[in-house]
Amino acid sequence: MVFEIILLCCGVYLLGAVIMMKITGKIPAGLVNKRIKLERSHDIEGYIKYMFPRGIIFGVLLTGSAAVLFVNYFVAVSPYIVLLVQLGYIAGVIYYAVCTIKAQNRFLF
Repeated sequence: MVFEIILLCCGVYLLGAVIMMKITGKIPAGLVNKRIKLERSHDIEGYIKYMFPRGIIFGVLLTGSAAVLFVNYFVAVSPYIVLLVQLGYIAGVIYYAVCTIKAQNRFLF
């Protein structure tokens, strides 16, 4: 139950941060590596353009995964569906991490 709540909060936070990043044109410090000096970055607009759709998709994936796992806590859902959701979540985390690292190296360093 605690994992689902944390997952839901992370998904909602990511969605909000990515939307605010697109609106304001500024990258929130929580979405990039601490070592990156945003004031010296050469293509912040390119980073935002590249990461916005990926952030939205991953935020929706996190929120949806949390919803399915939360429903499973109260109503027994098929264990195969839960396994599929968990595998999708893990694949999403790996994909988003790789995209984030590539984007930081390409646009911000």
